[in-house]
Formats: sequence, structure tokens, C-alpha cells
Amino acid sequence: MAEVIPHRAAYAGAVMTEPVDILLVDDRPQNLLSLEAALEDLNQNLVTAASGSEALRALLDREYAVILLDVMMPEMDGYETAALIRQRAQSRHTPIIFLTAIDKNPAHIERGYEVGAADYLFKPIDPHILRAKVQVFIELHRHRRAAETFSAALEERVRVRTAELEAANRRLQQEIADRKRAEAEVRTLNAELEERVRARTAELEATNEELTAFSYSVSHDLRAPLRKLNAFSQFLLDDYAAELDEPAQDYLQRIQAASEHMNALVSDLLKLSRVVRVPFTHEPLDLSALAADVVEELRLSHPGHEPEVRIEAGVHAEGDARLLRIVLQNLLDNAWKFTGQAEAPCIAFGMEPDEDGQPVYYVRDNGAGFEMEHADKLFHPFQRLHAPSEFPGTGIGLAIVQRVIRRHGGNIWAEAAEGEGAAFYFTLQPSEAASDDA
Repeated sequence: MAEVIPHRAAYAGAVMTEPVDILLVDDRPQNLLSLEAALEDLNQNLVTAASGSEALRALLDREYAVILLDVMMPEMDGYETAALIRQRAQSRHTPIIFLTAIDKNPAHIERGYEVGAADYLFKPIDPHILRAKVQVFIELHRHRRAAETFSAALEERVRVRTAELEAANRRLQQEIADRKRAEAEVRTLNAELEERVRARTAELEATNEELTAFSYSVSHDLRAPLRKLNAFSQFLLDDYAAELDEPAQDYLQRIQAASEHMNALVSDLLKLSRVVRVPFTHEPLDLSALAADVVEELRLSHPGHEPEVRIEAGVHAEGDARLLRIVLQNLLDNAWKFTGQAEAPCIAFGMEPDEDGQPVYYVRDNGAGFEMEHADKLFHPFQRLHAPSEFPGTGIGLAIVQRVIRRHGGNIWAEAAEGEGAAFYFTLQPSEAASDDA
């Protein structure tokens, strides 16, 4: 196996020997010629710029080992140029040697170091000193590049070694799996059975989604002709009432009533479809507050009916606020409706623990009730236990309630007696037990 950590000799070999780029910046051509002549013996790539702007452009496509920068230049002096050089990520750490013919004022020198100078040379410049200083920065640049190359090589070797170890681990895991295969035959048969069940479940879920989408689409498509049916029958009543006898007007009114009922059915179908399509979230909820809000809405929408409503305080749960509000709206609305003929109507909402101490929520009323032998029909769409003339409705509400409760991982059931009221009970599972696809 090859050694993971590269030898020191690899680092030494990574130090580049090819010429590096050096940027010379001075607004006077004679000064640039002098700098080129002084540095010619170093055999490096010398790039010249006659202004700060040219220098910045030169930095766009090259990396320089060092920059020799004249201080006194028109338009943009060396200090301004250096500050802009330091603002660019690729040249932030490029060494800058300031060249200046001004006096050795400490304030000027200090300013140069503040904007990023690595060194100062005063004109007239000694070529030997210039070459020596530049040579130092050339070596530093080469060693930095070598360190980067060495680091990249090290990372590559670590990556290769990691891949080798992962491959060895996979082979080991395969050997272990092979040794246990004989013992796993029964488990394999069970897994195949579970896979068949999962596939069948997935097929049923896909079919259910298709049916839901179909119901949603059909419900939307039905609304347009219903609106036309209702509108044109109203046009006939409004524009030709004088020409129609009473039976004809009665027929048109029956058409309108039927179309309005059909529109209510379509609306409820859409609600039923949306219940299984909307996103599902979990959050702590105050069901007592939700029930109180729903009751207040019912009082406003049914001013002629004032049942006594008892809401237990401090009933909390965890679930989707919007969906559980739909549950309470439907259950409390049913209680409100079916107590319409009671002498002393009373509705109650609260919670009581089951035999295992788990919360069971309820909505009770002393209204019309029903025979328990028909209870299995309650949660099927369009199934009604009372005549529409007695209690209006479409028979969709409890189907919606059941779907919401199932999405919360819970159950719902009813207890009732004809003429003695009804009670609906439901449970909710914690968020980790409930399924968004239930």
C-alpha cells in the first residue's frame, strides 16, 4: 500500500522553477526601463503598467509574485492603487514594494504600510538591493505555490486512501452478509411478503389519489353547467313570469332548488377532496379556544337558535390547526342543527381519558339522535339518517371529519339513541405516530 503522507522530497519537487510574473508600475517610461534593466538578470516575466488603472487591469488575468509600485502618479497615486489592489480577493495578499522619490517622511511611510505595503525603496534605487528584495518575494511566491501543490497532492492521496478503505469495508460487509445468508432465508421470505403488501398498498394509495383527483376535476367541471342552469331558470322567472302559469313557475323554482342543492353537493365534494390534498402540519393547539370560535360563528349564522353550549376549558392537542378546525366545525354544526327541535337544546365539548389514560375528545348533544344500527353509514359520503326536509345537508361533513381524524392517526365513532341525542368521540395520535398519508 502506498504511503498516505507525501515525503518532504515531494514538497521540494513541487517548488516551481519556471519564471514568475512581476508587475512594474510607474507613469514615467524611463523609470520602467530602469526597473526592467535592474531586474533583467533574474530572468522573470516583467509586466509593465504606466498608471494605477493599467495595473488594476493587469491584475485581472494574472497572479504576480510581487508588485513594484511608484507612489507619485497622476490621476491615481500609489496609495490609492494599493488600496484597490487589496480589495480584490485574488490580489489581497500579493506583496507590494513602494518606490518613491519623496522624502523619508514617517507619515508617508506609515500611510504606505497602512494600505498594504510589504516594503519601501527610495529613489534613486540601488539595483543590487532591488534585486535582493525582489528575489526574496520570488522565493516566497514559489514556496507558497509549492505548499498549495503539496496540499492538493496530500488531499488527493487522502481521498484515494479513503476510497480504498471504503472499498475494503464494503468487501468486509459483503463477506459478513454472505456468511449470514443461510440464516436469513426465512427473513427473506418475510421481506418478500412485506414488499408485496407495500406494493399493494402503494397501488391502493395511487388509485385513491387518482380517484381524489378525478373527484376534484369532475366537481369543478360540474359547477359551470349548474351555474347556467340556475341562471337561465332565474332569467325565465324574472323575464317571463307573467307568461308562465303557476305550475310552470313551480317547476322552475324546483329546478333552481335542485341546482342549488347540486351545487352544495359539488362544494362538499371539493371539500372532501381538499382534505386529503392539503399540506399537513403538527403544532400544539388549544381545542377549547377553537371550539369557542366555531360556536361564536354558529351563533352569528343561526340567530334564531340559541342552545346551551358547554366547552371544557384547557383541552389541548397536537395536530393541524386548519384541519382540526374543520372537524370541530362539522361536529358542532351537526349538533347545532340536530338540536333545532329540542325543548332545552344543549351541546357539550370536552375531553375524557380512556382506560389507558389516553385523551378522547367528544362533542355531545341532546338533539334528534339516531338508531345505532345505522351508525355504520355515518361516515360514508352522501349517507344520511334523516330526510333533507327535516334536517338539511349533503351527507359529506362526517366523511370529511373521518378523513381528517385518520390523517391524524386517530379514530372516530358515535353513540346515540333515537330522540335522545348523539355523542361523537375521536382520538388523535402524537406527531411521531400520525401519518401525513393516512
